[in-house]
Amino acid sequence: MNNNYEHINFEVFSDVPEVPVSCEEKQRLMRPFDQRASGRGRSDVKGGGRRGSLAGALAAACLILCLAATPLGDKTWAAVKQAFIGIGQYLGMDQQDDYATVIDQTQTKNGVTTTLCEAIGSDHELRISFRATRDGENIGDSKIDLMESSINGYDWQNGLKSTGTGPFGTDLPKEKRDPGMHYWSKTFEDYEMPLNPTIRVKIAVCGEEFTFTFTLENQAFKAATKEINIDKTIMYHGKRLTLKQLVITPIDQWITLENPDGIKQQELWGLHIHGCDQSGDPVTFYTGGYADFQGCRDNEDAVTYQLDKDVESYTLRLYDDDLMPQGTLWSDEAAISDEFTVRVK
Repeated sequence: MNNNYEHINFEVFSDVPEVPVSCEEKQRLMRPFDQRASGRGRSDVKGGGRRGSLAGALAAACLILCLAATPLGDKTWAAVKQAFIGIGQYLGMDQQDDYATVIDQTQTKNGVTTTLCEAIGSDHELRISFRATRDGENIGDSKIDLMESSINGYDWQNGLKSTGTGPFGTDLPKEKRDPGMHYWSKTFEDYEMPLNPTIRVKIAVCGEEFTFTFTLENQAFKAATKEINIDKTIMYHGKRLTLKQLVITPIDQWITLENPDGIKQQELWGLHIHGCDQSGDPVTFYTGGYADFQGCRDNEDAVTYQLDKDVESYTLRLYDDDLMPQGTLWSDEAAISDEFTVRVK
């Protein structure tokens, strides 16, 4: 075998710091090249068909060799990894990117180019990342709108109730952000995300509309999801309310509710579950516009508002906004349950 790759000047990567890259991340980074190497030739482009497949396979094999050969080590992987900022990395939760689907679809209309990069989704939220430029210049969020979306053809017209859409923030320093990347999410009321669903999203950029269709590869995401039984019933205004399960996914955490006495949804919006994890870090689960409680950190260290997927336990208590004295939070006067512990591990 002619090891021509040995003559490549790998010193170009010398300024890239060593970054640990997991096996899952390597597999995710290699996926687009593996697909080309598997012989998926296209007949709609020059060189498509069997000949194009063979050429694509050879090119991909060379690239795989250059990326995966032992002499390169993690420094080269770090260079590849830093070529983009994943959704999880943007949020300060790098491990989430192990579960994201790489899409890499590009469309151009009247000088406006949009590339859908990644997607990740749970039973409550779909997150996407994309690039948007006009005549080569980056476009800001104010000229972008995440419009319609559907999951296996199921959308707001036939029952998928969206509760919010827009860009999500980050504590990533400005100098580490990619000004050409956008990170948007669409949240919805509880919906069981199917396995490998077909997702369709429409993005408006500077008045131009772009529709993308892709398969959300969520086998690993579902396998990583945990469900821990709580089954704690409290009385609220003389009616029963049961905290059923703590659901932990790679991107969000929820405490599900059972409402046997039919408490009105609006009455539940003032209820919150507050406490700490096993390390003493404060956490809160809010009802918001959902039928369940969504968890988040209090963000005192300005790293991320998301909860740790590898949490060991929570010590929690239920509070009523209406009972909180002015200017105070989580006071005993506002508590409507005793303290309880949910053990995850």
